[in-house]
Amino acid sequence: MSNSPLVTYTNLTPYNCTKPRRGNILYIIPHCYVGQVTAKRGCDGFYPNGRGASAHYVIGYDGQIGQSVDEANRAWTTGGSLSANGYTGATMDHYAVTIEVACDSFHPYAITQAAYDALVRLMADIAKRNGIQELKWKADKSLVGKPEQQNVLVHRWFAAKACPGDYIYNRLGDIVAQANKILRGDDDDMTEADVKKIVKETVASEIKAAVKAAVLEVMNETNPVYKDLKDVPAYWQDAAKSLLDAGAVNGGTPVEVNATDLNLRAETLKAAVVAVQYVHAMLPGGK
Repeated sequence: MSNSPLVTYTNLTPYNCTKPRRGNILYIIPHCYVGQVTAKRGCDGFYPNGRGASAHYVIGYDGQIGQSVDEANRAWTTGGSLSANGYTGATMDHYAVTIEVACDSFHPYAITQAAYDALVRLMADIAKRNGIQELKWKADKSLVGKPEQQNVLVHRWFAAKACPGDYIYNRLGDIVAQANKILRGDDDDMTEADVKKIVKETVASEIKAAVKAAVLEVMNETNPVYKDLKDVPAYWQDAAKSLLDAGAVNGGTPVEVNATDLNLRAETLKAAVVAVQYVHAMLPGGK
C-alpha cells in the first residue's frame, strides 16, 4: 500500500493505530475535525501516546493535507458503540482510509472551500491508488458492508455523533461526483468563467477562513478546549471525573480505548459542573 503524494506535512503516530490493518482498502470515511485547525495541528494532536484517536489524513482549513497514520495500518477514527448491518466503526476502519477535515465548531460544521477542494482531490487520489474505480455514495446505512454498492461511509452510522457534520454530509453527493470526474480524467473541461469563479470563491474562502482562525485562536485562549481529563484544572478534576464516570459527557472515543477523553470547552464544562452542584443542592439533605 502507498500513501498520498498530496501530503504536505507528516507526523505518523506510533501509538494510536493498529499495525497492520486486517484487509484491503475498500472504503473512504470522511470525518469533521471540530475547529478550523491546520493539518499540522491536527496531526500533532493525534500523535501522543494515550490520545486514543487518529486518522490517516487531516485536511486543514487552508487545504493543506497532513498524514497521521500510514495507509498500511488501521487508524483509530470511526469509534462508537453502534453497528450497521452487524459492522462496527472500528471494524470498518480496518478496511477504510479515514480523513479528518477541519470545520467550524458549531452546526452545520462548515468547511472552507479550500478544504472542500482538497477533500475531493484526496478522495480521488486514495481511490486511484487502491484500485477503487468509482466512488459510490447512496446515503444508505443498509448498504454498509457492501462496497460494490456503497464505498463511502460516515461516522454517524456507528456512533451517536453528528460527524461528518451536516455541511459535509449534505454535500457528499457532489464531493463524490467531483472525485469521480478526476478518476475518469474528465475534470479539465472548465471554461474561463468557471476558472474565474473558482479563483474568486477560493480567495473569499481563504479570507473568511483566516478571520475564523483568528477568532478561534482568541477563543482557545479565553475558553480553551479540555481534550482529556488531565487537561482540566485541579479544582474541576473530581467533578469532571464524576461526569465521565456517569457517562454524562464523552469526547467521542470509546471508553475501552480512552476513558478520560473529554473534548469540552471550559465554559461548557463549567456549566455542567454548576448544573450538577445545583441538582445535588436541591436533593433532600443537600446531597
